[in-house]
Amino acid sequence: MPTPLGCTETFDGLPLTGPGGTPYELKEPLWASGVEVLRGANGFDRGALALGGAVNYISRTGQDAPLLGVHYEAGSHGYAKREISSGQLLGDADYFISLTDSASDGERDHSGGSGQGVAANVGYRFSPELETRFYFRYRETGNDMPGNLTRAQLEHNPHAANAGYLARDAKRIEPGSTWLANKTTWRFADNQRLEAGLAYHDYPMDLREGTNRIKVAYTDVSAVLNYVRDDQFAGHASQTTLGLRTTQAMPNSGASEYVRTPAGNTAGYAPGTTTRHYSYLGSDSVLHLGNELQLADDLWLTSGIAAIYTRRQSDVTYPQGGGTVSQHAWDYAARLGLRWQLNPSLELYGNLSRSVEPPHAWSLLWSSEPVLHQRPGPWAGPPGHRAAEPERRHLRGGRARRQPAGPVERGGLPLRSAP
Repeated sequence: MPTPLGCTETFDGLPLTGPGGTPYELKEPLWASGVEVLRGANGFDRGALALGGAVNYISRTGQDAPLLGVHYEAGSHGYAKREISSGQLLGDADYFISLTDSASDGERDHSGGSGQGVAANVGYRFSPELETRFYFRYRETGNDMPGNLTRAQLEHNPHAANAGYLARDAKRIEPGSTWLANKTTWRFADNQRLEAGLAYHDYPMDLREGTNRIKVAYTDVSAVLNYVRDDQFAGHASQTTLGLRTTQAMPNSGASEYVRTPAGNTAGYAPGTTTRHYSYLGSDSVLHLGNELQLADDLWLTSGIAAIYTRRQSDVTYPQGGGTVSQHAWDYAARLGLRWQLNPSLELYGNLSRSVEPPHAWSLLWSSEPVLHQRPGPWAGPPGHRAAEPERRHLRGGRARRQPAGPVERGGLPLRSAP
C-alpha cells in the first residue's frame, strides 16, 4: 500500500500524497535537481498540516540540464542503474526528458527488484509576468518480498528469506504509475502573484505478498491555487500567502482480492477465485492563510491558520451486503513561530503549532476484528456457524452512527465493526 509517512509530499509544489497515502515509485532521484524538507509547521504554506511537514521534490528542467546526459552506476548484490537524458533552453521555451532503468539482486534471498520509467517536462515563458510548465512521469517497478525473520533466524542467517514468502514467491508489483501535471504562475503586479496547478495521478498495484492476491486501483486529481503578496508593514518586509489545496480520489479507486495460495478459509477454493471487491474513496481540502514578517535583518515571525475538510469512504461491493464505512469532518490547524538566520547556510527555527492528519482510506477496512460469517461462496465458514449481525458505521464530524449492514471483510475473514 502507499506509505503513511505522516507528511505531505509534492513534485514542484503539486500534490503527490493523496487520500490513500504516498506511493514511492515515482520518486526517482535522477529526476530531481533538489529536495526541500519543510519540517513540521514549516510546511504550512504548502497546505501540509501533518506532524511531519512537507517534502517537495524539485524537477530537473531544460534550464539546468545538459543537452545530452548519460549516467551509469553499479554496486554490490547485482545493483545497476542507467539513465539517458536531454535538456535544452530554446528561447522562451525549455524541455527536459529522462529515461531510467535499474535492477538489483538484493542483499537477502528473494529480495531482488527492478524498475524503469520516463520523466519529462516542458516550460514556456509567455512574458516576464506569465509562465507555465507541463510535467509527465511514468514508472514501473517490481520487487520480490523476502518477508520477516525471527531473531534466531536472523542471527543464524541474516540473508535468508522467510520460508512462507519464498514458497509462495511473494512480490509487489507497480505495473505502471502515471503523474501528469501543469503549473502556471502569473505575476500580475510587482508585489503579487498567482500560482495555479492541476495534477492527475494514477498508481495501480498488484500485491502478491500473502495467500491472497490484491489488485489495487488508485487514481486521484489535485488542484492548487496560491495567492502570494509582498508588502511593507511598519517598515518591515511582510509576505502573505493565501492558498487552497484539494485532492479527490476518483470513483475507480479500490481493490479486488483473489485466492492465490489456497490456505485456511480458502483451502477448498481454486487459485484465482474472487473473494471480494471494495472501494477506497476520499478527498482532502485545505484552505490556509500564512504570513512571514521580518522583525530584524535576520529574524522573522511566522504565523498562520488553516481549515481542512476530509472525507473517507470504503464500500465492500462483493460479496453482496458487504457494508460501508464512511466519515467526513472539518478540522483546523494554526502556527506561530520564529526563524533566525544565523548565516547563509544555517538557521534556527521554532514553532508552536497544531497538526492534523486524517486516516488513510485503506485503514478503514483493516482495523476491525475478524469474524467468520455463514454465507454461500468462498467465505461460507464452518458448518453450523452463525455470526453476530455486523454493523455499518458512518462517522459524521467524528461521531459514529450505527445501522445494520453486511460484513466488511479482511484478507479472507469477514469483519464487523468494533462495538
